[in-house]
Amino acid sequence: MTSTKPEKHNICAVIVTYQPDSGLEKRLNRIVKLVDRVIVIDNHSEDSTAVKIRRLSLEMKITLLLNRNNRGIATALNQGVKIALELGYNWALLFDQDSNPKENIVENLADVFMKFPEKEKLALIGSNYYDSNSGMKLYTPGDKIDTDWIEQKTVITSGTLLQLNFHKDIGRFRDEFFIDHVDHEYCLKARARGYRIILTRKPLMTHSLGEATVHKVLGRSITISNHSAFRHYYMMRNHIVLSKEYLFQEPSWVITTLFWRLIANILIIPFEKNTSTKIKYCFIGLFDGLTSNFIRVINNPTCN
Repeated sequence: MTSTKPEKHNICAVIVTYQPDSGLEKRLNRIVKLVDRVIVIDNHSEDSTAVKIRRLSLEMKITLLLNRNNRGIATALNQGVKIALELGYNWALLFDQDSNPKENIVENLADVFMKFPEKEKLALIGSNYYDSNSGMKLYTPGDKIDTDWIEQKTVITSGTLLQLNFHKDIGRFRDEFFIDHVDHEYCLKARARGYRIILTRKPLMTHSLGEATVHKVLGRSITISNHSAFRHYYMMRNHIVLSKEYLFQEPSWVITTLFWRLIANILIIPFEKNTSTKIKYCFIGLFDGLTSNFIRVINNPTCN
């Protein structure tokens, strides 16, 4: 399969929304200027919000799909990518509803693509970013790195530039995961098929992981996500499922990420609210992950 250089005319942005904040209009107004088309998939926001999104889509000539229920980020991404493929785009630039890309994100991603030597194996390019809460970069490479990218095992969904030609071979985002680790599962699946994953060294957007707060522990700053119990369930369940499936293919990823999952869960106790409920959902997610139980649906985003 061949690769085509990403340029404005062959890139379609896909954004999944659910109860977005008041800054959505400003972010959409920026994104529509970066790409040829913007597709918004809304996962059943309340009526007043849906009306606002519909108005913005008409004003900005955005392709909008309003789901009748919250179908999760994986299914919504699949819906958006399917539309992009049907419209003939070569690339999909994926964003979370709260991510704010820089004006030159497309040019920077295209530059990294052109410099990467194995374009026929490049599944996607992730965007480094500044955390909205701490102001820190996601990744700060060492001075010895002389490329504009670093190879990664996984990258987050937001800011990812996806090669749609290769997406057909890699397959869909995993619908049953619903929300968390959807991006990691896709990346690991791509790597299992021989594709490469890279991340730009330069931060190309600002992005926030949950309602994060920064705390001092033993003189070091740590970021606490403050995710809801709903999210803790899916983070734990899907992480355990991935760890089981990729233990022998990606042992370093599994061991490292499980260690940090344990640390994150321990830090719930001293730093987060509704501790008992969140720990309870972590254990339910652990059990369902170990048993690969996807029947249970925890679909109450208001469960804090």
